[in-house]
Amino acid sequence: MSTAQQRQIAEQEFLEGECEAEVKHELVDGRVYAMSTTTDVHNSITGNTFAQIWQQLKGQSREAFILSILLKAGNNYFYPDVMVTNGEDAADTPRVRNAPIVIIEVLSPSSRKTDITTKKTAYQNIPSLQEYILIEQDKCEVVVFRRNEN
Repeated sequence: MSTAQQRQIAEQEFLEGECEAEVKHELVDGRVYAMSTTTDVHNSITGNTFAQIWQQLKGQSREAFILSILLKAGNNYFYPDVMVTNGEDAADTPRVRNAPIVIIEVLSPSSRKTDITTKKTAYQNIPSLQEYILIEQDKCEVVVFRRNEN
């Protein structure tokens, strides 16, 4: 995420503005943040991860999304790099999901802090979420947070 809009806005105002925006934004604690641009490496990792998951989900009721569908987590809205939902997950609008079972973020210098703090905290409060996966783009490392009975 990059710079924040100075005033706080309501969720509905954010969603209406996002439909018309040329640049994607995320809403965190009532403030709007423009999303940073990504690198070729980031795009390659995200695309390859999505392709593998999409292939595995063929014939199942689950769906995979890549960077284009908003995730509602509490009062926040994020664009996960890759998200898997069951086929029945739909919020009030077709561009939003609210019950993912897997979220994957590809870490970059501009997003690392947000992905491992703000987003992780918000995602942990989603009851349906089973795995939160962080993929490093600058080194060979994947961290998986998996929900257990507790």
